Amino acid sequence: MKTNHQKVLVIVEIALLTALAVIFDLIANLTQIQLFPNGGSISISMLPVFVLAYRRGLIPGLVSGLLLGTLQTILGVTYYLFFLQFLLDYTLAYGLVGFAGVFFKWVQSNNNKYQIIGIISGTILGGFLRYFSHVLSGVIYWARYIDSTDSVDFSKGVTWGDWLFSMGYNATYMVPSVIICAIILVIFNKVARRIYTVD
Repeated sequence: MKTNHQKVLVIVEIALLTALAVIFDLIANLTQIQLFPNGGSISISMLPVFVLAYRRGLIPGLVSGLLLGTLQTILGVTYYLFFLQFLLDYTLAYGLVGFAGVFFKWVQSNNNKYQIIGIISGTILGGFLRYFSHVLSGVIYWARYIDSTDSVDFSKGVTWGDWLFSMGYNATYMVPSVIICAIILVIFNKVARRIYTVD
């Protein structure tokens, strides 16, 4: 059972790493506005959420991701058409990144091979879940918006074209972001292993 001191330490780590994720996200949004006119950016904003998930586990990772998505809204770095779409593109999407914490025990292992497998698997899982949330948002809202000359038209139903457009568009920034995060996280494991461990 965790002591009060340990609980406070986890809360402080969630706050600090979430703040760092917000800073990374703000920097990415400032530098890539023209690359992705409908939202999204190549970013390491997920990196602190992954670190927290590998350091403290699933729940702190989920909390940090949910906070990141919520803080983006408060800071005004979001653009959305409907509330459900906002949840899919921000709060839920970033919250899902925290599912990397299911590989917490692998990353905490004394076996370097398991550590690397855990880091890569968790990063792919968290990144994929976020990607899927963005794709779903794109299918439900953005594809309708783009196809309908600046108005959302749900009467058409969802087409394969909507899925392909959303998967392609979201992959352009999510795949590089996940790869960059995975590389950095593996390097951290090699040169700064202490980032993942708690005394």
